Amino acid sequence: HKDCAAFLRGMDKKKLSDGADLISAAVTLKGKEGAKRSLKIMLREDRIEGLLKRKTLAIWKHFVDDEIKRILGLYKTEKEEYPEKNLTMFRIKSSLNISSVISTILSERNPKKIIVIYKLSSGAWKASLRLQDGRTDLGTLAKKCTKGIGSGGGHRQAAGARVNNWTKFKKRLLESL
Repeated sequence: HKDCAAFLRGMDKKKLSDGADLISAAVTLKGKEGAKRSLKIMLREDRIEGLLKRKTLAIWKHFVDDEIKRILGLYKTEKEEYPEKNLTMFRIKSSLNISSVISTILSERNPKKIIVIYKLSSGAWKASLRLQDGRTDLGTLAKKCTKGIGSGGGHRQAAGARVNNWTKFKKRLLESL
């Protein structure tokens, strides 16, 4: 679209990354409303700098970043380690949908370890599985472990699951590794 070309003209990767971070935080914090607000700003502005200068988006990003830091701070003391399975599990308690972000950050810090981040959300357990080195196919693992209790799947290095029985899912996961 011609308006997009003008908006992106002269933009460097840093500005693009910063803009994407603002939009991601808006969606994480405000959902559909955050997406709509970000889109309206982009349509109104001539250049990316207009988006980057929005105080509301910056405040929202700061809030999301603080919540991610808080959760990561709890990881050292609250994680469940299973060294014989090369597995670490960590339950997060947050009103924000940041399980995927947390699992990605932790898997990048521990690329040879299977990371499972899980939380109770709307009466079901949601899990985000990561393994950077891809030794185990997490998509297949998630699908297998959720059979009859929910749904799961994804890719070799990243998968997700939603189950109604966490104890059964965890048992299956530990038995499968």
